[in-house]
Amino acid sequence: MAPSVALIANNLLHKREQNGSGIQVDLPPLAIIVLVMVGAGFLILMAYGIARFAGPMDKPIKETSAAQHDYMREVRARNLDGVMAEGHAARYGRASTRMDGSSVVSEDPRHRR
Repeated sequence: MAPSVALIANNLLHKREQNGSGIQVDLPPLAIIVLVMVGAGFLILMAYGIARFAGPMDKPIKETSAAQHDYMREVRARNLDGVMAEGHAARYGRASTRMDGSSVVSEDPRHRR
């Protein structure tokens, strides 16, 4: 004869006796919940990382236009000119060429001609 559902439920759901078997951890329930949540978050991040590299790329890398290349070349040239002028002013003790008022030029008279 098959055991009744109540007997199975009573057998499965009652608190087990402490007979020295199993792992006994003396952590409060809130700490266990926090550890489980942190572990689940870590697994989600790992799954996202794997899916990101394993999945197809939705957006191909868009090539920049010739106008964008020209603009960036101009910006780099202006930046290089500014850096070189600031270095020249610092080396020869002249006033700074910066427009924002800050300067790295020292006022040491030994640097002047």
